[in-house]
Amino acid sequence: MLLFSAFHVQAADWRYRMRPGDNPWHIAHKYLRADIHSDRLLRHNKIQNPHALPPGTVLAIPVAWLRHQPTSAEVVASHGRTEAQVDGRKLDVQPGLRLPAGAVLRSAADASLTLAFADGSQVQLLGDSELALIRLDAYGDTGIFNIHLRLPRGRISNLVRPRTQKASRYVVDTPGMMSSVRGTRFRTIVEGAQSRTEVLQGKVAASGAGHQVLLGAGLGAVSENGRPSSAIELLQAPDLSGIPAHILRLPAALSWPAVPGAVRYRLQASTDENFNTLLIDSQSERASASLNVTHEGPLYLRVRAVAANGLEGMDGNGRTEIAPQPSPPFVLWPLDNDQVAGPRPRLRWTAVAQEGVSYRVQLATAEGSFDAPLLSRDNLHRTDLRPDFDLPPGQYQWRIGSTDADGKQGAWSLAMPFGVTAPSEGPGTQTATDGGVLKVRWDKAGDKQRYRFQLARDAAFGKLHIDRVLEDNSIELPEVRSGTWYLRVMVVEEDGFEHPPGATQTLKLGCTACKVLGALGGGAALLILL
Repeated sequence: MLLFSAFHVQAADWRYRMRPGDNPWHIAHKYLRADIHSDRLLRHNKIQNPHALPPGTVLAIPVAWLRHQPTSAEVVASHGRTEAQVDGRKLDVQPGLRLPAGAVLRSAADASLTLAFADGSQVQLLGDSELALIRLDAYGDTGIFNIHLRLPRGRISNLVRPRTQKASRYVVDTPGMMSSVRGTRFRTIVEGAQSRTEVLQGKVAASGAGHQVLLGAGLGAVSENGRPSSAIELLQAPDLSGIPAHILRLPAALSWPAVPGAVRYRLQASTDENFNTLLIDSQSERASASLNVTHEGPLYLRVRAVAANGLEGMDGNGRTEIAPQPSPPFVLWPLDNDQVAGPRPRLRWTAVAQEGVSYRVQLATAEGSFDAPLLSRDNLHRTDLRPDFDLPPGQYQWRIGSTDADGKQGAWSLAMPFGVTAPSEGPGTQTATDGGVLKVRWDKAGDKQRYRFQLARDAAFGKLHIDRVLEDNSIELPEVRSGTWYLRVMVVEEDGFEHPPGATQTLKLGCTACKVLGALGGGAALLILL
């Protein structure tokens, strides 16, 4: 496929302005090919007296006559696996590698790399793509460069430096279209029989099958038969202003307002604000995506809408900060400004789905600092912690963090404020007799809580007659002798912590009643003192 663009026509000659001391023979020796004699230069410029040319005289020199030499492309950034084929040899691509004209690059599906050319332009090769470096020429110190690339399949993004010389060329050749530019940002895509060009800045001349379309910024063209379509407006950039400035835990859900006309979206993420390499290059059918990267610190995001014709729109850009990983767990209890009964509230959090993770917990007063916490524990493998000391009623805050199997500590969760109230009293009891059996009941607590029932002869419960931990909120006592008894109930948490007991109740059983009970099988005479 041949290119015949307006850029090429205008660049047929390079113009040199003579300086003091210049003469046509020195200029010819410095810039012309060895097979081009200086007489041809004089005839081309219709110079009759070459000895009398004043400084400032402009000489027109055909670009085809200029001496030129090959340059190379340097790999400035690389992510994932890309293979280069040079003179029949296969090389693993790494930053710093220089590639000559004739090299062919093939990238893996998750790879990306950026090449820099001698004129300062750059091309980014994206995943599952192939790129051939056809020509990489420089024309001495004229400032003229000829860069010719071929993209048989895949995607590239081009950043072409503005040309100081009209004769410079930057050409991307695809099976269906050729694009020639002079300072711009544009993308080139080949998918099967379709080729696409998308212009972000500057202008691109897209040509094929004897037809040419000049594309300005925000326009694209599609070719499926070797002939580029008319200019098509690209979809507008998605608004990423709602992307959170800080991401505490991964994976993270990202979303943005839908773009009219979009059938899907492309999300790209990079640690480099210039996107020289990509950590993520994925597509989503919705205006949302799940972000999951093995990275901490600044992360640059780029999203664009994709139209039904395959053209990708203008870039929406954003930035976020990924907190150190592993992610902290989610707080379960107490939550923001919850009021919990003292004196030792239980702190609970979710488990992190990562092998070998342990947890760190800190607790401080609301006015205090975590630099000098009231409580600090680490290497915890449970998902709960109860302080081993009493907390007076007041305001507190706590936070939780994770540590991976290698000892790397992730970020702390946000500090969660909460209040501690005075300890709640345990449940009161109700007593009754049935067939000579004393039955004691009390109010039911939570599903996972148990109860400790105590019965004693003394109010201080120094000598316990019964001391049992029960699953149910009742107990039957068939053999209770006459006299005065004291009973109480404590709620027991699933971690074994016992809350303060409820009010002590006093029960008096008379001897006469006991005898009557034994003889008649009737109910006992009870006297309950509160």
